[in-house]
Amino acid sequence: MPEARADTERLLARCEDPALARVRLFSADDHFYQLPAIMALCSLVISVETAVMHLANAMQVPVIALMRRNHPEWAPIDRDNSTVIMAEHEEDWVTAIGVDEVLEVLDRDARFESGFSHFPADASA
Repeated sequence: MPEARADTERLLARCEDPALARVRLFSADDHFYQLPAIMALCSLVISVETAVMHLANAMQVPVIALMRRNHPEWAPIDRDNSTVIMAEHEEDWVTAIGVDEVLEVLDRDARFESGFSHFPADASA
C-alpha cells in the first residue's frame, strides 16, 4: 500500500539478511505500465488479491497471494506456481494475515532459494 511504503522501507533497512538486499518496493499506482517489465525481473511476487497477483501469475513468476475468504474464485489460476494465504475468517481483510505467516511460507517452500527468517527480534517496533 502506498501509504505504508515509508514504514516498509525502514523495516527493510534494519534487516541484515543478505537476501533482502535484492528486495525492491514498487508502486503500480505510479508505474503501472512498467509493471510487466519489472515483474520479468522478479523471482517472487507477494501481493494481495489484485491485478498484480494475476499478472505475476500469467508471467509465471512465483506468487504468494494474500486473500480474503469471501472470493476464493479470485485465486491465481496457476496453482503450481502460487501459494495462497487466506485470511482466517470470512469477514477478515487481508490485513489479518500476519508477516509471520508469509515468512513461514518462505521458510518452508522449496521454490524459494532461501528463507527470510533473519529479521531482527524487534522488527515490529
